[in-house]
Amino acid sequence: FHAYVKPTEKPTLTPFCKKLTGLKQEWTDAALPLPDTLKFFDDWLNKTGFSQKNWVFVTDGPWDLRDFLNKECNRKNLDKPSYFNKWVNIRWLFAKYYKCNRGGVNSMLKRLGLTFQGREHSGIDDARNIATIAIRMIQDGCTLAINDGLRS
Repeated sequence: FHAYVKPTEKPTLTPFCKKLTGLKQEWTDAALPLPDTLKFFDDWLNKTGFSQKNWVFVTDGPWDLRDFLNKECNRKNLDKPSYFNKWVNIRWLFAKYYKCNRGGVNSMLKRLGLTFQGREHSGIDDARNIATIAIRMIQDGCTLAINDGLRS
């Protein structure tokens, strides 16, 4: 699944944002706003059958789901499906499993003898690299289990 979200309050991307992420203004202009994107994702889960399976997000830290999505949904009074409330924090799990200091995606990839593929801070490229780390950890015998989430 991949979708951009249309910013509604500050729809014009800053030069910093475009440089950091590689986003193009026309991509976000054509995107759906957050409530519609959340519904689009939920519909995709149902259509593909994922909604009936045991699955969880794998993240590099808590920030995207805890700080960005959760706070934005609360601020806009949006309903957010509960599957966004728990995740595998691969940064924590990686450090524990390989008995090393916590580091970001690049650090984890380097420790595994791999290099970042794509553009850093591009959501889809970050996700693919996190998936690469997760797959390698599973191949190395690690069990991925929920280890982070929103506190009640």
